[in-house]
Amino acid sequence: LERSAPLAGASWTQRGLLLVTSAGELLRCDGHSPDAESATWQCASPGEEFVKLPVPKNAELLAAAVAEHVEGAMLALIYKHMPTVVGLFRAAAGAWHPAGEVHVPPQKGEAGVHLAFGGEGEELIMATGSGEVLRRRLSMGRIGENVPVPAASYGSARGGRAG
Repeated sequence: LERSAPLAGASWTQRGLLLVTSAGELLRCDGHSPDAESATWQCASPGEEFVKLPVPKNAELLAAAVAEHVEGAMLALIYKHMPTVVGLFRAAAGAWHPAGEVHVPPQKGEAGVHLAFGGEGEELIMATGSGEVLRRRLSMGRIGENVPVPAASYGSARGGRAG
């Protein structure tokens, strides 16, 4: 990882950890813990198992998540030049195919969004910088659950402070 771009996302799978860099490079770290002798992860490109990610030349990723699913891998990406949209892709026939998009809720300031898949790749989870957690059921194409930030997190409208 020393020679790779900064991380845009990390996802646990049955085989270990999948990392996506901000440059769109995918790395697989097999196993569920670092190597006992070196205390480091052994990460490498997964080769032909995953084709090149759909990241245009000179584009940068802000966030990413990958899920291995029985019907093929799922990928969620937020591009730096499109920070309000999560692009969804499904791997099939040796390529990534567009599978839809999800709009990111408005953010205050420079707060980022973190992405993850749940439910064996059937659910997209977005955690916003303000603390909101949004779940989108991909198979049903509708919002599954929104978990708002408790009001105390923002402070009160009367000028009080959050504790």
